[in-house]
Amino acid sequence: MSASRISVVLPVLAPTAFLRAMTEFAIKTLRLHADADFELIVVEADHDYFSRLEYKPGLSSIERRDAVDRIDKYLNFNPKIGGVKELNAGVRAASNEFVLSTGNDVIAPPHWDTELLRCFEERADCGV
Repeated sequence: MSASRISVVLPVLAPTAFLRAMTEFAIKTLRLHADADFELIVVEADHDYFSRLEYKPGLSSIERRDAVDRIDKYLNFNPKIGGVKELNAGVRAASNEFVLSTGNDVIAPPHWDTELLRCFEERADCGV
């Protein structure tokens, strides 16, 4: 995998088992369908269910790469402060050139990251 150029911010409010499972599936499809590594920032409101998936130092690079449910940065707001403020906190935590906001109801297709970056490679002044 090539160097990370994308940070993905995923705001989450998942009070039910169904919404937590849907969020886990969205994270796994992001990881499994990406062509390159990327930074995943989960911003969770009201609960701390996804704190268990945050990257912990000590994993080898292979273990880190293969962790399909890995969260690179985890932010928690309990009590919640509002969706826009929570999303903005995630964007501020992003470390890469491109920042993508997604939702737990968005299932990423194969090569989603390559296709996203292709727009910018073809037109440097592009906005998506």
